Amino acid sequence: MMAPLNNVTPTHGRTAKLYKYPLDWALIKLRENVQLNNTIEDLPDDFRTGLREGQCVDKWSHLDFHGMNELTVAKKGARTGWTMGRLRDEYFAINPQSEVAETMAKSFGYTTEDYGIAYSVYSPDGPIEEGDSGSILLDAKTGIWVALVYGNFNRAQMGLVTPIHLTIEDIQLKTGYVVVSPACEEIDWSGGRREVQLECSSNGDAIF
Repeated sequence: MMAPLNNVTPTHGRTAKLYKYPLDWALIKLRENVQLNNTIEDLPDDFRTGLREGQCVDKWSHLDFHGMNELTVAKKGARTGWTMGRLRDEYFAINPQSEVAETMAKSFGYTTEDYGIAYSVYSPDGPIEEGDSGSILLDAKTGIWVALVYGNFNRAQMGLVTPIHLTIEDIQLKTGYVVVSPACEEIDWSGGRREVQLECSSNGDAIF
């Protein structure tokens, strides 16, 4: 769900421009007064996470590992359904000399000197496959949105993801609208959380 605004600028952490994350999203049609049902459905009985059937998952957070090596995440892919994985605090270079990323590098216009980067998620209980792109990675404990899946390498049981806050900021910059749902809820990954209100002022500018 989005609301009009005049200008939005990235406000947190690493920017996509500086670090060259691929921003792979598409807006087919902008429709007004659409209500989305962001709830967990068809969760397997043996899915051992903090998620639960019918849980509302309508919040996102800036991705920050806070000194941890990885986060346990979950996603529901159009091709593979619900799987768990480990989102690692390490970069994957997307350049033409990479055997597994050559095609992807060319599609985004990356070169050996000017390459892109992504985070990698490993899914040993089921690979991320073609058709799963566009899936949202959820923190497996809270259901908070943390990243967007856009690529996969089946042989390595690995998917590539972009932090969700960069995708949302890019949507706002390109469309001139502010994303109001899902809303931002910053996570203290040590156990707590604090709410961040995302509003629009009377002149349409975003307030973070």
